[in-house]
Amino acid sequence: SMLTGHITDAETGEPVVAEIFVEGIDNTGVFRFPYMSNKKFGRYYRLLQTGSYNITFYAYGYESVTFKNITIDSSGQTILDVALNPTSSTIAVDIKANGSDGLLTVLRGIPVSITVSLDPGVYAGHNEDWWCVADAPSGCYYYDYNTKGWLPGFHTSYQGPLGEVSPPFEVLNRSDLSIGSYTFYFGVDGIMDGLINFGYLFYDSVGVNIIP
Repeated sequence: SMLTGHITDAETGEPVVAEIFVEGIDNTGVFRFPYMSNKKFGRYYRLLQTGSYNITFYAYGYESVTFKNITIDSSGQTILDVALNPTSSTIAVDIKANGSDGLLTVLRGIPVSITVSLDPGVYAGHNEDWWCVADAPSGCYYYDYNTKGWLPGFHTSYQGPLGEVSPPFEVLNRSDLSIGSYTFYFGVDGIMDGLINFGYLFYDSVGVNIIP
C-alpha cells in the first residue's frame, strides 16, 4: 500500500522539499536515509503496511505538521496533500576558538580549545547530518563523534536527531598544532544522506592562526 501526495508552500503554492517521517518506522534506531519529496513537484511516496500511522512533515523554513492516525489500507493509494506554512525559525549553531568567535592568533605551543554549541529550536528531534570539519595546513580533517577524535578526510561527524548542545562541547584541545592557518566549521543539514546540502545547511566557522 502507498501513501503519496504533494507538499507545497501554503502561501505561494510552490513545491517544497520536505522529509516524510513515519512514527514507529523512522524512529526505531535503525539508520535509514530520510524519505524526501522531490524538488520539481513536491511529490512524495511511502510504501507502508496496512495500518494507522502518525506522519510528520519537516522542511527548513517551514512549520512542521503532524497528521495523526492516517489509515493505510490495501485498496491502493492513500493521498495526503500537505501545505506547509513558512516560519522565520532557524537553527542556532556556534563554534568558538578559546571562547572567541573572531580570528584567534596564538603562538605555537599555546593550547587551542575548539567548542561547539547548538540550539535546534523547532527542529528538535529532526534527523540531520552533523558536520565538524577542519581545513588545516596538512589537509582536511573531521571530528568523529563515536571515537571522540579527529580523522583525515571529509565526512559527517554524526547522523541523527537534533538536540540542544549546551553547555558548549569541546571537540579539540591541543597545544601541538603546526604553524599555519586553520578554519574550523560546525554545522547541520536537514537531508541525512552523508552529503553537504547547502540549501538545508546551518553552519558557523572560526579561524585560528598558529605563529612561531
